[in-house]
Amino acid sequence: MKQFLIFSILLIITSCTDSRIGGLKPVEKKDSAGIIVEEGMEDSKGQKHGVWLNYSNKNLPTVLTTYANGQKNGIMLKFNESGSITEKAVYKDDKLEGSFKKFLHSRIKEESFYENGLLKGERILYYDNGKMQEEGKWVNGKREGEVKWYDEQGNLKLHYEYKNGEKIKEIAVPPPPTPSAPEPK
Repeated sequence: MKQFLIFSILLIITSCTDSRIGGLKPVEKKDSAGIIVEEGMEDSKGQKHGVWLNYSNKNLPTVLTTYANGQKNGIMLKFNESGSITEKAVYKDDKLEGSFKKFLHSRIKEESFYENGLLKGERILYYDNGKMQEEGKWVNGKREGEVKWYDEQGNLKLHYEYKNGEKIKEIAVPPPPTPSAPEPK
């Protein structure tokens, strides 16, 4: 429901844009069958501006992207066939900037942060069951420090240390705890 609300608000903002402001004009791009595949606003130079929507061959929104002067600037949302958000990102001057998230069936699959188009800070990947798959830090788009990988039950399986994107050390992983046998009566 929240995803539908966000999409609806952005769609209303797009449809209420006055095409006379700043010389913007509405544009519809169609495929060979005449079906709209993309629509939004362009300036007098033909550069994308404001919110643009891409559509599937079933006329469903697949991507919503905000532009300024022909470059991605602002939020970008990707949708699946049922209308759920599959990816949420923020762009600045055509580069990823800020929070980035991927979803599968409304479950988080990836959480990361970008600065100037490069991964920075903690990045976490998740299995379909919601358990953490990988966690680690990034600096300037390269792994840095400890990185851990887990199995689908949440047990630590691999543990490495990285420096400037290069693996420098393998850290021993203790075996997962074994379930204790029931005590005799």
